[in-house]
Amino acid sequence: MTKVAGTHTFQFGTTIDRTRNDQNGDGFAGIPEGGIVTAPWDEFTTGNEFGDLLTENFAQWGQATADPVGLWRFWNFEWYAQDSWKAARRLTLNYGARFAYMPPWSEARGNVSTFDPRLWTAANNSSVLDGIITASGGKGMANSPYIPPAFRNQIVTGLPNGVFPNPGIFIQPRIGFAYDVFGNGRTVLRGGAGIYVTRDQGNIAFFGVDNVPFVFSSTSSGPSGGGFVGLNQVGTINPYGALGNLGLTADNMFDSQDPQTYEWSFTVDQDIGFKTVLDIAYVANESAHLTNEMNINAVPLGAMWAPGTETLATTNAQPLRHYQPFGDVSFVQHTQTANYNSLQVTARRNVSRGLTLLTPPTRGPRRWATRRRITTALTRLTRGWITGCWATTGRKT
Repeated sequence: MTKVAGTHTFQFGTTIDRTRNDQNGDGFAGIPEGGIVTAPWDEFTTGNEFGDLLTENFAQWGQATADPVGLWRFWNFEWYAQDSWKAARRLTLNYGARFAYMPPWSEARGNVSTFDPRLWTAANNSSVLDGIITASGGKGMANSPYIPPAFRNQIVTGLPNGVFPNPGIFIQPRIGFAYDVFGNGRTVLRGGAGIYVTRDQGNIAFFGVDNVPFVFSSTSSGPSGGGFVGLNQVGTINPYGALGNLGLTADNMFDSQDPQTYEWSFTVDQDIGFKTVLDIAYVANESAHLTNEMNINAVPLGAMWAPGTETLATTNAQPLRHYQPFGDVSFVQHTQTANYNSLQVTARRNVSRGLTLLTPPTRGPRRWATRRRITTALTRLTRGWITGCWATTGRKT
């Protein structure tokens, strides 16, 4: 909705989204039939993955007890208000805010779980449910044949169906201006700043249906020196026969953040004659609360070495992990940051009616806060430019 009142142009709007996504599986080890991994980098490889399949030289075998389909849903509620104000003949101001309420992805039946380090106890470290908390669907897993009878009373419920807690309402203010320096449209200053929030992409949540106790998935590595001897050996492997084979991927159930970007820009537009306008802009942003996946159950650095030597004291890494009886525990939370700073120079020439030539070189490094892989990186390299150009004024070309 738009309302013009004198030198003000007010705009208001809202949007409501309902999204559903029915999705299964997670990788080669996420199916009951199982999957194999070759090792073309191994010294005993044929040098060709198809050749390794023919010679039955496998590095890993992975299998899961089930391949469930998650019934994932979410709502988005967003609304905004803004004003474009012609404050003076040479000055235009834009200001406003966008509001968003974005509950996390939610599994319709409550068939989702995560790992909570606070619930894990060393005294119960032989239980496959130690530290596991489920949503309402976990109640139906008490008689699962994959859970030893002695542990079936240990299923803990109380997790939200979306794992992450509901966030509050995000307020995203924006402001911009355009100032015609000499009043002739030849030299114009523009600037702007704003906050932008987005929800996590779905894969951050989807693995929640593939966790204990709904699914038990495992990978087994072949013996050192060339992988499995043959396919007949795969049939004799009990993927749950060794501690540490059970891996988890877990969202931080207390993390209510969503990825956010803070953007700003300042631009000088100069008509240099010859139907050419030169734009020089500083464009920057800072991103916070980006998703990060970190193994919180890794073997401590150097723990397998004999102290003061270069000799392995053990080849069995599992007893050195903290959260027994699990292997890798990939913990997901919004702890990453990123920043971007750039100088953008654009020459724009109107050659003829309907034809414009642009030369847009950009200089600017992108620096990540850490070298760890960012699961979800929120990058809008040009959004700040758009913010800065939000307020417009006439110019001669």
